[in-house]
Amino acid sequence: SMTGISKTVETGYDVAAAATYHMNPGEGIMYGPIESPGELECSEDIYCHKSEYNNLFRSSESCLPCHEMTVRGKEVEMTFSEWNDIPQFSMAGLVSCQECHMPVTTRPAAVGGPLREVHQHTFLGVDIDLTQDIPADSLQYKSVEKLLQSSVELEFGGSITEDAIRIENGILSVLVTVRSLTGHSLPSGTSFSREAWLETIVTDMHGNIIYSSGTIEWPISNLDLSDTNLVLFTSYLLDSDGVTTTSVTDAFDIIPQMLPGLRSQVHKYEISEDFSEIDELSIRVRMRFRAFKPFLLEGEHSALLARQPVFDMALIDTTFTTP
Repeated sequence: SMTGISKTVETGYDVAAAATYHMNPGEGIMYGPIESPGELECSEDIYCHKSEYNNLFRSSESCLPCHEMTVRGKEVEMTFSEWNDIPQFSMAGLVSCQECHMPVTTRPAAVGGPLREVHQHTFLGVDIDLTQDIPADSLQYKSVEKLLQSSVELEFGGSITEDAIRIENGILSVLVTVRSLTGHSLPSGTSFSREAWLETIVTDMHGNIIYSSGTIEWPISNLDLSDTNLVLFTSYLLDSDGVTTTSVTDAFDIIPQMLPGLRSQVHKYEISEDFSEIDELSIRVRMRFRAFKPFLLEGEHSALLARQPVFDMALIDTTFTTP
């Protein structure tokens, strides 16, 4: 129903959203990017509508009004701006939101007719329906998993000419680069409810764990935030007293801790241990993700928490021979 570009949604101190939308609802017209949509033959048992061309639906600006919000002047949900701040996207118009979140598929134009390319209208994101058990063949789960696994890369090593893994003076140093492949921050949207993190495990040749960070016992377990080596991408809302809050309506500020789109971050693990009798080390690093921090669902929404999956976005591992 949209007919024009809307603006960032702003909420003031009274927390009433000021939003302006350019729409033409109720007229039975659907707008889209097909330049000559033609006329449809309607019948009583088939939903039908008029179609008109609007180039807006080819651009990321069409997503702006629902994915851009400030609260009391603070940038709380800014997915469009995150995309727009990347020059090759905003200036060159490369990789619109639709390319990732409405991927192209093929299907017959009519029963028995030729195949044509169409955009999927599932508006793929990172959320899963948690009101029911996720079946093993869930298309939604597999689609979200594929999207997440195409969003990030991991590799041992950093941007400087330093050994990716080395032992010096009894300290094992492991450099890991996290590289975003997304057109916006990771995580984005309601980043304050989401978390993406590195799980890093070092074992000896007998499988004994020498070091670990970012491990959780169960999918419903909260991360150990006291772990100073934890690599965690998320954000935190602050209330009027500067205390962390989980309520957007109580937010007066935000601490962003996300990985910007198409950016890299290098983390260095330093592990002190007696390696004199260890010949070989196994090092494994996983990037993991979940749409809700467990404590947000505990109690009243425990049934949803029990169904929430933890996705593996990327995995690297290696064997290191000690000097």
